[in-house]
Parts: sequence; structure tokens; C-alpha cells
Amino acid sequence: MRISAWRDDEGAVWTLWLRAGTAGLELHDEADGANLALPPSLVFGAFARYGKPIEPAAIGDQPTAAAVLVEADGRCAQVRGFRFVAFGDAHPTDWIALEEAGRPTLAVPALLLGGALAALAKAGWSAS
Repeated sequence: MRISAWRDDEGAVWTLWLRAGTAGLELHDEADGANLALPPSLVFGAFARYGKPIEPAAIGDQPTAAAVLVEADGRCAQVRGFRFVAFGDAHPTDWIALEEAGRPTLAVPALLLGGALAALAKAGWSAS
């Protein structure tokens, strides 16, 4: 699923992807071509740090990206993208939701989550 996209100074569009690879989750950064291993615990940690509770009805039935399943330490959750008009926004922006049974649904702006996960994965950091 697409986490975020941006345009560079020359006008080229680059995308950061979250996908299930052969060895688990990975981030694919089109800007530098890197495929970065992403421990599922980092995804849960990023949502714990930056996520805000959101009503599932606000996400709606039409996600903007296919869901990715995240599993770690007995936890299983679905991560999916959606468009949302937050307070003060003039138009919908990309957000990412973490939906886990028995816990509140958490949402993070896609650019914030993408930047946090990419920086942590590039630094080789892993939550335990």
C-alpha cells in the first residue's frame, strides 16, 4: 500500500510503499530504490507514539489503499489508507489507520507515519 508520495524539485513524483515481502513487512522507497526490512513492532510503536483515536465510521468503507496485515507478539492488526478532512484542513488528506480487535482504531497522517517508519528502518532500529 502507498504510505506517502512527494514531488522533488524537478517535478518527479516519488512514493513510499508498505508491503508484505518474503521475509515480512518492508518499506520500498522509490527515491533511493531501497527495500527496507520493517519489524512489525515498529509499526505498532509508531502508531502508539503518533496515533490518535478515530471512529471507524470516519474512515468509511472505501479505503484508498489495500490493507496490509501486521502481526507481532501475538497481536494482529490491519493497516489501511483513507482520505480524511481533519480540523483546519481545506480538503481531504491521506491518513493511515491501524485497526485491531479489542483496541481503539488509531489514525496517523500518512506523511508523518511514512517519515517516521522510513527514518527508523533506515537507521536499522527495531523495537522489542
